[in-house]
Amino acid sequence: MTTALEAAFPLNSNWPAATVRSKLAEAMIGVFDTPDLSGEDFSIQPYAAIAVAGPGGDLTFYAFDEADTTTADDGGITCIVVSGRRYIRSGEVIVRDAAISATISAQPATPTFGDTYIVPQAPSGDDWSGQAKTVATYTARGWVFRQPFVGMIVYVEDEDGLYHYDSSGNWISGLPIGAIADRSIPVTKLDDPFAIIKVEDVRNDPPATEPTIGTSYIVGTAPTGDFIGHVNDVARWAGSVWTFLPPTEGDTIYRRDSEQLYTWRSGQWVPSVDASPLKFFLRGGDTGTVNFPDQSTYELAAANGLTGNPGDFWLVEIVSARLVASGSGTRTFRLNIYLDNESEPRVQILSVTHNSSPADTSSAFYYIEVPDASPHDIRFVIDRIFSNSSSTTRTAQLDYNIKRLTPSE
Repeated sequence: MTTALEAAFPLNSNWPAATVRSKLAEAMIGVFDTPDLSGEDFSIQPYAAIAVAGPGGDLTFYAFDEADTTTADDGGITCIVVSGRRYIRSGEVIVRDAAISATISAQPATPTFGDTYIVPQAPSGDDWSGQAKTVATYTARGWVFRQPFVGMIVYVEDEDGLYHYDSSGNWISGLPIGAIADRSIPVTKLDDPFAIIKVEDVRNDPPATEPTIGTSYIVGTAPTGDFIGHVNDVARWAGSVWTFLPPTEGDTIYRRDSEQLYTWRSGQWVPSVDASPLKFFLRGGDTGTVNFPDQSTYELAAANGLTGNPGDFWLVEIVSARLVASGSGTRTFRLNIYLDNESEPRVQILSVTHNSSPADTSSAFYYIEVPDASPHDIRFVIDRIFSNSSSTTRTAQLDYNIKRLTPSE
């Protein structure tokens, strides 16, 4: 076999300088400082390959394609045209680490040389159809599709973020977990900087329209579509696919629909703190005096829908209470605590008779046992004890707190 160098300098033969130059060029790589070589005359220096020097001494290599006689010069994206010779960039296409979008599924009608996209699932178009999940770059030769490799990272311009290709064969928004050093991310850069995932609601069906990246849901007990197989998982839209977070004991989320924290306990999402104790801690009643009518009973205040378990207690704290009755007669008024619509009160707080001194109390505590797990109402009612005389003035004031106590408390 005769090498190109031996062809350039044959033994016992005198060759013209142009021939020697041409033969040497065939054995060498031509190095240039620009990919625009349209003005170069390669007729007597037909390099088999060329390299273009970039910043810092980087070299980009192009190989001569003898079979290509038609592709236009696109400025170095795919090939270079020099005196009729076409040089194709190594690997057929520039390996870009940036794409315009990862969510456009319709093939662009008027792309520009170098435009690059991550092709999403179910793409359309004469060239894009069937090329899901590839990286597509538009060149002078048309669309060129590159198969991604596991761990490949691409910057996506329209989202100003990174995508990575995972071991399951999907493009995922964000960097792979192992690419980030422990304790290296500032809290302000987190999607949920307060470490609580926000979910919209609980649903079985994925939303009909594509949500905003990062939108999350709790998957219901009868999922459909992409949610199948992910009962109770947190589904998060990553931009092209759903990612699923299986809960573990103690995981806590915030549900926007109910405006409440939920925690994964014993295989189900339950309110992190029972809504009823939170409600009970709220102060109830009137801090000023309120006139009540002359009738047999008058509900001054009520805490409705209280829940608990048998064996629990509701602790009723009377922060302050007052009854005043003035006028003629001897009618008696009592402030009592009722559970639901029971006919007899559970507790008597105050009792006052006409023209007697006002009845007051403060810092009084009463315990009412929770009868069952159903919702119940604690009612603060003024009862009138009848007589033959009338009353002219009746006022009352009540300020209370309620808290549910479990046996451990």
